[in-house]
Amino acid sequence: KLLKFEKKLTGMERDLVAIEDKLGDLRGEAQRLAEEHPDQAGAITDRLAEITAVWDEMKNTLKTREESLGEARKLQQFLRELDDFQSWLSRTQTAIASEDMPNTLSEAEKLMAQHESIKNEIHNYEEDYQKMRDMGEMVTRGQVDAQYMFLRQRLQALDTGWNELLKMWENRQNLLAQSHAYQLFLRDTKQTSSLSSLQEYVLAHTELPTTLQGAEGAIKKQEDFMTTMDANEEKINGVVEAGRRLAGDGNINADLFVELPAVSSCSRHKKNREAAVELLMRLKDNRDLQKFLQDCQELSLWISEKMLTAQDMTYDEARNLHSKWLKHQAFMAELQSNKEWLDKIQKVLKFRQLNHHFTPTETILNVLSISDSMEVFLISSDFPSTILFM
Repeated sequence: KLLKFEKKLTGMERDLVAIEDKLGDLRGEAQRLAEEHPDQAGAITDRLAEITAVWDEMKNTLKTREESLGEARKLQQFLRELDDFQSWLSRTQTAIASEDMPNTLSEAEKLMAQHESIKNEIHNYEEDYQKMRDMGEMVTRGQVDAQYMFLRQRLQALDTGWNELLKMWENRQNLLAQSHAYQLFLRDTKQTSSLSSLQEYVLAHTELPTTLQGAEGAIKKQEDFMTTMDANEEKINGVVEAGRRLAGDGNINADLFVELPAVSSCSRHKKNREAAVELLMRLKDNRDLQKFLQDCQELSLWISEKMLTAQDMTYDEARNLHSKWLKHQAFMAELQSNKEWLDKIQKVLKFRQLNHHFTPTETILNVLSISDSMEVFLISSDFPSTILFM
């Protein structure tokens, strides 16, 4: 209808241009007739004035119509923009209301990114919204027509919808933030659980080395392992605190008792720490045992080697008697030193037995054998000394 009126008004404007040219001709002709017929000049002038008045009225009417058409055009444009904005508003509200809840951390991050993009879109539409309100207020100001009353109601609904959209976004943002925090908590809980499982595996599969060097290396490895455990303890405690904070803050997943998995990880870590301390003690005891076994073996080898020296019968030769005596004295000094070594071994064995440290029965028998060999050795070592003094 508005387009039809525009076409009609355009046709009238073309007609007025033609009429205006003709009116100019009439003015010239009226002037000529008034000069040729002075007695009728007044009537001619009056008639021309009537025509001019009608012409002016027609032009004013056309101008008024053009202005009205311009206002109508603006109103139509405003109504189209209002329709478009309300359609966008409805679509955006639907998008926010229909978003799913995340089941994984990646889904939570994706949904939060999408939700943030909606926030940016809302921000971009904010200026349009303000212009829409200002334009609507200007259009409806002072109007009492029914269509303007209806338009005013639409603008009120627009305000309500805009405010609801902002509130919906904030509520959705709060839910997504809680879900994201919960998914982060679940990820950290799984990591700490895996960490505890790894610790349990290492502790259960650590064997006691059978050499002194291996025993010392195992202790160093265990101490490094426990240092790492201590470093991870802060992380585990942080996860526990995060779970309690989620539950205490009324997280939407609080009904899942989100703090319990973390508490379980903390309990497992504590047990692992106790097991690690116990394992370290056993590794140190094993190192002492390996040192003890090595000492026994070395002393036993020394006795076997030196037994031949003690039984050396060349002392009966008179040649170089003094050097043989010095050699024998040195040997006896070494023997006495190793006797002290044996005494130390015997004391270590007694200490281990009194304190219930594990000592293989074979080792105990070996120490007794070494003691017997040492006694025989001491007796046999006195024989060369007797010969040298004869």
